[in-house]
Amino acid sequence: MDTVPATVARPFSLPDAAARATRESTLVHRSPYAVRAVSRPATDFTADFYLTAWRGEDLWVALGDFAGHGLKSAIQMAMVQEELERILSSCDGMRPAEVVAELNDSMRGVMPSNRFATLVVGYARPDGAIDIVNAGHSAPLIVRRSGAVEMIDSHGPVVGLIPVAGWREEVVRLDRHDRLVLYTDGIEEATSHEDHEFGVSRLVEAVMRADPLHPLDSVMQRVDGFTSGARHDDQSLLILTKL
Repeated sequence: MDTVPATVARPFSLPDAAARATRESTLVHRSPYAVRAVSRPATDFTADFYLTAWRGEDLWVALGDFAGHGLKSAIQMAMVQEELERILSSCDGMRPAEVVAELNDSMRGVMPSNRFATLVVGYARPDGAIDIVNAGHSAPLIVRRSGAVEMIDSHGPVVGLIPVAGWREEVVRLDRHDRLVLYTDGIEEATSHEDHEFGVSRLVEAVMRADPLHPLDSVMQRVDGFTSGARHDDQSLLILTKL
């Protein structure tokens, strides 16, 4: 299988991180998929990450969240992202569960014993099938063109905490204009002045009502309206659309 150079997003590299800045990227717009992502830190540095990488005709996507906030967590996050990029650079023939297992083995030796990362990783095939693993992360959403919504539960533990761990995979299928939505808990748990959480139901509504040309702006404006602009956790969102 031919390897196509990866398209990798580093939303907040440590040298040039911008305080509370929003970085939005159109990561992929190549038939049959479009991928857009945004990451917003709660402080000067983020502990979230996202990336995409083409391997032949398959599009790998990942979004993760390292436990904690601030510079120390951002450094650990960068290590996780770098190692995941290394694995994906030579992942021909690997399954998403194997990628997560290798990442877990690698990070166990360098991460503090009480730290971990949650992660969603998988690859989308040209026919719309997506092989995906959820490693203790907020449940990814499949938002159908019809309005139906499906949630992808966790397939195993978080990354970096358990020496011997296993993950199973799930295969989902997107039809034209269906969307895979990945997000971090900073969006799900964003709170209003009344201490209510934004929650998954509001996220689904925001995605379904979003401007097709600027879906991230639409969703994040809904989050900011709900919280009156307050941000207590890093917030990242990735939307993959089947064209």
